[in-house]
Amino acid sequence: MKQLFIFIILNLTFLIVWSCSENGVKPPPPEEKLCEITDSTSHAVTWRIDTIGVWPSVLYDVSAIDENNVWAVGEIWTPEKDTVWNNENTKNNAVKWNGNEYEYYQLEVSLSDGQPIIQGLQVALPFTENNIWLFSSSAYVRWDGIEWHSSWKFERKGAISSAWGASSSDFYLVGSNGSITHYNGSSFTLMETGTDISLFEIKGFVDPQTGKQHVWALGFENGKSVVLKLEDGVWTNVWDMELLQNNFRFPHALYLDNSKTIVMDIWNGPEQKGRLYCFNQNDFTEYKMLAEHGTFSSGIGGSGINNIYIGGSRYRVEHFNGNTVFKYDNLLGGGSQTKTIYHKNRIYICGDTGAQKAKLIHGFR
Repeated sequence: MKQLFIFIILNLTFLIVWSCSENGVKPPPPEEKLCEITDSTSHAVTWRIDTIGVWPSVLYDVSAIDENNVWAVGEIWTPEKDTVWNNENTKNNAVKWNGNEYEYYQLEVSLSDGQPIIQGLQVALPFTENNIWLFSSSAYVRWDGIEWHSSWKFERKGAISSAWGASSSDFYLVGSNGSITHYNGSSFTLMETGTDISLFEIKGFVDPQTGKQHVWALGFENGKSVVLKLEDGVWTNVWDMELLQNNFRFPHALYLDNSKTIVMDIWNGPEQKGRLYCFNQNDFTEYKMLAEHGTFSSGIGGSGINNIYIGGSRYRVEHFNGNTVFKYDNLLGGGSQTKTIYHKNRIYICGDTGAQKAKLIHGFR
């Protein structure tokens, strides 16, 4: 009797599903899980390590248009005598990898009185080969395809540390004292952020379906941290320092490639541990821990939550492939690592060597 009852129930279920399909009604899709990982990627990477310049050289930022247009900025000294500025060595502030060799640039940066100076550059934001923006603490240098231009900008409260933009007529700069500046294609505007905590990273994503921008910034200072979300032109702090357990309070880096979730690397000061967390962009109380690692990160990047590279101090680079974390011990060394990015299956890491020479690492998947 029991077997007959089960047989009848199964047949009724089949008939209902078949009937819905026949009438064009599909059964509901399975419930979408937050930050679900369905497969893993390879840890295999081929690395190229380049030492650039002589003492005292350093790179602060790196960005790429493609593998033949990689821009890095900082202070890059080369051994030839500079007869224009009367230095024993030549001070450059930008370098470009063209696919075969490095090209060095000595770019004049405008001071507040309009006078030019060869000043170190902190941030690179290239859009195309003929539309490149580079930034010093308070000025920009721009290549328009014909010549370089520079102008001092007062619309800031401090030095710049990071930039992101949907286009060259719509980008953001973040920096010290809670400063965020927006460029709309014709003018720069200092935005209200509600914080004076130094910000050191900004990233965004443009939804290809709606065109809506999802822009986030973060920073920490003096034991306090913020995560800022841009919504309808207004910045709001969405971070609760008590949200996570075990003193994971300090967001160090962020990554996003969709309009629903955001991945952040969170540092636990007392135990010297880092963790990758995936959050619901609309509700930070919904989150999932992806992995734990031992890197004090200077940046994360990848092509999905199963392919994230974590760059940290002394060139400790780790990879989360959706299942495990792998450390690339062959990259470990002295010096400070300042920026890690991922662009089209390539990883770029910059900083200095510890012997005050600049270093740029290329990783090829």
